Amino acid sequence: ELVQPAPVTSLVFHPQSTQLVVGHSRNTCCAFAVPSTSSGALSPLLPTEQAVPGIIVGQRPARPIYLNQGRRLLTFAATVLRLWDTTTWKAIPLRTGSAVLPHPPDATALAPDEQTFVVGTLGGISVFSADTLGRRRFIPSKARQYAFVTAISPDGKHLLTGGAERMARVSTLADAAPVGPSIEH
Repeated sequence: ELVQPAPVTSLVFHPQSTQLVVGHSRNTCCAFAVPSTSSGALSPLLPTEQAVPGIIVGQRPARPIYLNQGRRLLTFAATVLRLWDTTTWKAIPLRTGSAVLPHPPDATALAPDEQTFVVGTLGGISVFSADTLGRRRFIPSKARQYAFVTAISPDGKHLLTGGAERMARVSTLADAAPVGPSIEH
């Protein structure tokens, strides 16, 4: 058993299943070896601060993302993206002003080719380049509602989003063009 310092809000496996990152409701996450021979973490507690801490929708820490075949871990500190080396667990400096979100994130997804990731926030979805962490575009949601969930299709061509506006939308990942009508729920 891997005892945690707070309720668990997310679980993310390393691409080669050699690590597991556990996210906590107290704005932290940490990594463990898989299989684990001890209850000790591989990493220190990494910050995943949110503007308003909590575990309810719209106030939960966003799920971390493994990048670069698992050599890097992307976490979110309020509206700023943070990158970590998964061997040393040291922060990797980013260019000033790069990788900033319009609002704290709620949902994340990584494309199967690991070239693109998306982050759902209040007001819509930000699409990022995984190699530069530069934002490619912002896809607004109607009425500036929270985007609670995001998913990228297994072929990497489509983006599925859903949220507070009670709609699920399918669009192309490349240019955010709608694929059929919205699905009301």
